[in-house]
Amino acid sequence: MLGLLRNVVFAAWAIVGALFLGAVLLYGGLFFLANPTPWNFPGDPPLFDLLIYAAGIAVLVNAPLWLLARWLWTGPGGLVRSVPRACAMVSLAMFLTSAAGILERHDARWAAIRAAIRQYGDEIATAAGDKDRVLSHEEFEQFKRRFLPTPVPVRLPGYGTVALRMAHGVYPYVGVDFGGGANALFDPASMMCTYSD
Repeated sequence: MLGLLRNVVFAAWAIVGALFLGAVLLYGGLFFLANPTPWNFPGDPPLFDLLIYAAGIAVLVNAPLWLLARWLWTGPGGLVRSVPRACAMVSLAMFLTSAAGILERHDARWAAIRAAIRQYGDEIATAAGDKDRVLSHEEFEQFKRRFLPTPVPVRLPGYGTVALRMAHGVYPYVGVDFGGGANALFDPASMMCTYSD
């Protein structure tokens, strides 16, 4: 009886893991089709920055099942062993791809943008008195006139010229305008996209 219950739990867990991975693949595929170059403009919504969480959960669901199925499954191998293994590997590949897309923002290609976001964000935060302070509309306009009255063009190799501008009332305050209505805010330390439209 215990063996049957264990096998039912494994099978149910495998189905849940496969369904979750399928949803993540569908989501990632649709957004990749909508924005085929997420390593430049992160997308609306930002593909890598959201997919890394979903893929991470898929890894946490599928990897333990794969390991448990390898060690504890007593029935014939078949689907119960191969589906969790495939789901765990695909989930891990998606997680690593998403992480690579975010980590790419730390390479030399993004260095000028990253440095400028930090520089202007820190200058505005110092003038505001604190990085955790939300600017009022009046303060936003005042700091915009003082620090970034006009957008600052910055070259993003492989993409073209983007513009830095005052974009939000929270740190780092400075956003990247990719042109054509594509805008994004990045956390200056992690370079995770915190907002895009």
